[in-house]
Amino acid sequence: MKNSNQSIIGAFGYYLFILGFIFVLTGCKDEPKKEETSKTETEEVVVVNYVYWNVKAISTDGKRSLDVKAFNSEGKSLDIMAVQDSDQDMFLDVKAILDGEKLPVKILVNDEQFAPVSVISDNGNVYSLNA
Repeated sequence: MKNSNQSIIGAFGYYLFILGFIFVLTGCKDEPKKEETSKTETEEVVVVNYVYWNVKAISTDGKRSLDVKAFNSEGKSLDIMAVQDSDQDMFLDVKAILDGEKLPVKILVNDEQFAPVSVISDNGNVYSLNA
């Protein structure tokens, strides 16, 4: 019986010593008061609505990159760009740019091995893509 009381008292004393040691360590820090600390100034980030990327094609020999353009029947050309939304960095929209307006680039339905890719404007004008 004497042994069990001594071990309980010893364990209690040991835990009390550890607790006191932790209290002394945490209470003796020389940290500045909350009012004395300064907040860091953050710069405002400029929000960009869209980022435009050039679309290129690789030649069959793999040594050259070619510009991709859309042409109508009169020979007028449009730039083909990949448009990145500022919030999206995984998927890009491929669009044709005509006087600041973004027109969709579509793959036309076809039974052949290579389906044609075209740009169709709101007026119904069709532009074919070439590299």
